[in-house]
Amino acid sequence: RRRVARPPAMREPPAGLVQALNDSQATLEATLAAGEGWKVRLKERAGALVVTSRAGPKSGPVIVRGALRVSLPAVGADGEADSELARRVFEEYVLYERRVVWDAGIASQTQIRAYADGQHSVNAYEVHGAAGGLVQARYFVEARRTLCAEGQSPPYTNVCVDWTLDDAEAMATLPKGGKKHIRGRNLPGSGLVMRRADGRTDGRATFEISMVGCSDLGGWLPASVTDRATYGAYRDILLGGVEALKGVGVDVRLEPAPGA
Repeated sequence: RRRVARPPAMREPPAGLVQALNDSQATLEATLAAGEGWKVRLKERAGALVVTSRAGPKSGPVIVRGALRVSLPAVGADGEADSELARRVFEEYVLYERRVVWDAGIASQTQIRAYADGQHSVNAYEVHGAAGGLVQARYFVEARRTLCAEGQSPPYTNVCVDWTLDDAEAMATLPKGGKKHIRGRNLPGSGLVMRRADGRTDGRATFEISMVGCSDLGGWLPASVTDRATYGAYRDILLGGVEALKGVGVDVRLEPAPGA
């Protein structure tokens, strides 16, 4: 099932939602700035893709970071990429109505609420079960703030956090009202940032896409199992987005890490 219709925009996001996202964005920025404590879990494509993790707060779920280096054609004398092309890449990862087309992990998605500022929304998505039903399907409901205005150059930011006030509406979109699903939660600091990585002058512009998550998946599976699955999922999402973009003609290329 692929739900892509968006609801009518509401007036202003509620103060509680804005504050929750302010806190989540501050946590995301602190996580990205942290230089120590990360363990490399996956490194592929000559370092173009690196998945790392570090301990989460208060012995909670680990924080996982996937970093992907890509390049786009540069335009103009300043060597910048076209902002609309960069925005197209960013949105391929953060808009679930696009992700559901190529991300095998997402079973369905729906936008519960959209706000008039074009930045804030409430979204729900369903994740497939696995292992022949041993791992139950999960659903997530999150508040989101997406900063990538038309004509704006990177950095672009998408930050999210668990949101419970719209659970009833989200569950109504699921088979049997979500009774066979486990409620997962994206904790503060989850999100994705796309930044310019260098000032190269060879006709390409390099960007780093950083996807950070601290998620409570719920259920009874041991953390060691869910953590390993998460590392692989980050790899599949980041590389899958590149392949999806190439499939529609976007000239996006993986870029090895400096010195690789």
